[in-house]
Amino acid sequence: MLIDNDLTMRLLLRQSLEQHGFRVEEASGGKQALEMLTHLQPDIILLDVAMPDMDGYAVCQQLRQRSGFEHTPVVVVTGIEDVNSVNHAYKVGATDFVSKPINWTIFGHRMRYILRSSQAFTGLKTSEARSNALLRAIPDMIFRQDGAGRYIDFQGGQGDMLLMPPERFIGKMMEDVLPHEIAEPALQHLRRVLSSGSAQRFEYQLEIDGTMCYFEARMVASGENEVTSLVRDITDQKLYADQIQQLAFYDNLTDLPNRRLFYEHLEHEIRQCDRTDGVLAILFLDLDRFKVINDTLGHSTGDAVLVEVGRRLTDCVRSADAVARPGHEDSMTSVARLGGDEFTMLLGGIQDARDSEPVARRILEALFVPISVEGRDLFVTPSIGIATYPADGSDAGTLLKNADAAMYKAKEEGRNCIRFYSNSINDRALARFTLEADLRKALDEDGLEVYYQPQVDLRTGKATGMEALVRWNHPQRGFISPSDFIPVAEEAGLIDGLSRWVMHTACAQARAWSQQGAGEVRMAVNLSARQFYAGNLAHVVADVLASTGLPSRLLEVELTEGMVMKDPKVTLDALEALKGMGVSIAVDDFGTGYSSLAYLKKYPLDVLKIDRSFVRDIATDPDDAAIARAIIVMAKSLGMVVIGEGVETEQQLAFLRENGCDQAQGYLMARPASAGDAEKYLRGHLLITDHFRKQAVD
Repeated sequence: MLIDNDLTMRLLLRQSLEQHGFRVEEASGGKQALEMLTHLQPDIILLDVAMPDMDGYAVCQQLRQRSGFEHTPVVVVTGIEDVNSVNHAYKVGATDFVSKPINWTIFGHRMRYILRSSQAFTGLKTSEARSNALLRAIPDMIFRQDGAGRYIDFQGGQGDMLLMPPERFIGKMMEDVLPHEIAEPALQHLRRVLSSGSAQRFEYQLEIDGTMCYFEARMVASGENEVTSLVRDITDQKLYADQIQQLAFYDNLTDLPNRRLFYEHLEHEIRQCDRTDGVLAILFLDLDRFKVINDTLGHSTGDAVLVEVGRRLTDCVRSADAVARPGHEDSMTSVARLGGDEFTMLLGGIQDARDSEPVARRILEALFVPISVEGRDLFVTPSIGIATYPADGSDAGTLLKNADAAMYKAKEEGRNCIRFYSNSINDRALARFTLEADLRKALDEDGLEVYYQPQVDLRTGKATGMEALVRWNHPQRGFISPSDFIPVAEEAGLIDGLSRWVMHTACAQARAWSQQGAGEVRMAVNLSARQFYAGNLAHVVADVLASTGLPSRLLEVELTEGMVMKDPKVTLDALEALKGMGVSIAVDDFGTGYSSLAYLKKYPLDVLKIDRSFVRDIATDPDDAAIARAIIVMAKSLGMVVIGEGVETEQQLAFLRENGCDQAQGYLMARPASAGDAEKYLRGHLLITDHFRKQAVD
């Protein structure tokens, strides 16, 4: 923009500037220019000093006070060349000046140079502002130091601990600011940065105002004989790491090492024994009848007992250090809680296996003293199994398993006693332990499958329902019967998770079949007694239905006759809750228990399944035939559907159909099959039997 009251000068200036690519706006005086500049933002302003309405100095001074014009280059055009005038021009904010008469040859080039310089200056100021804003936002302290470790510059961090005045650092040496044990290694890292050019990182801790703080320093070369350090307060991260360590490796109730840390200790001690030809022992301890305390007095009381047991075991561990043989003082002795009421003790560096027995005796004595909880004396006794390395196992898992087996032997032989592992421990117990371990692994690694067996309508021969049946194809042993592994799951406390997984998998499969056009099918799922009486069955079922999207009318839960009759009040409440959700309810294995007709009438049951033990001889045994007829008549009178289980012959099938049984299930129609094979029954790709084809024609 040109501001000059001389029209001729404006024309000359315009012509010169336009020849050099400038687009020009003009003002004939200072006041006009200030008015125009309320809506214009020129890149450069040429301003004459001597103007009648307002001199150039006043115009420049006012411009510099306006927002957006603080750094716009202003070039004063003047014929006055005395030093005072030039100084005054710079004082009011001029960027440069041009003397009259103007050298037109270089004038345009000079304007372009001033403009480029201004743009570079503006970019630099913007970059500097961004850098300063970034530095202010960084929580780290930033130092610049020379090669001797003297602080040259300092930028304080934003954390409460880091707001320190620059004078505490600038001009001082590292050893003047930091303790010697920190300053010395820090100076070594600084020298490595300068000698190698590579960044260095190290951590240190420093007490500030009575609080121990942890810092991380990163050093990089930032100039000749100069290093920049970023120092971050990592106290919170350290505390979080400690908390994670505690949660990962320690039991949150007793603060004892957990199973994971115990394994690490055990594996470390095994390696130690290998180096020194040493012996170690594992004591596996389980509290006898602890479940009674939990069930009768509540879990808070049970937790208090476990904490006190952990404390007493720890005291026994301290006294157990005396059993370590000379030369093995670095061997480990520790106690851990594996979970529930199971504890383990590791005795390292002992002379032989029998050295562990005195420690086990002390445990029996320590727990013989009653535990007082809220004024009540409670008595707990332990069963202790002992396994030793290397005699009873060559690895941590085998040792722990064998100590567990010895503990179960102690329970079998009266509890509150000690048993050493030996090969004479009965094979059945060992097989049970192995099966449990494999089952846990199968559950963790999706080693189980759900198979489906059709329930066939005896009028049409079509599959109207599927029963979900869990199957385990063991990688070494092949298919294992549910009658073998379901009891193990119940004893090991795995049945809840297993049952929920089967229900979820089956419901998801039924939903998938429906969405894939195979048709809607009622899915029957067996409930365990533990699952039924847990008190949250309705909630579990609702969660499964919600997560899989299966309509409740397509889910049927099966209970055994014994479960139905165990606790009529609890049973009625649970069944009514399920019925209110729209779920069907079936009684499985009917006829084997002692059902009361009065109770059956009260329960909202939909299906009775005749037990396979009656169906097996139904065509040859008059008694079984009579019982089957009676069950069918009774179920019909109560408005229930009847299903015959275990149908394997045409004669059995004919009997059930002739006597009004609604549905049948068994190998005659179809064996349990994988989801892919079972889908073929739904789609009609396979006719279930020729018998049904004939009936359909009739």
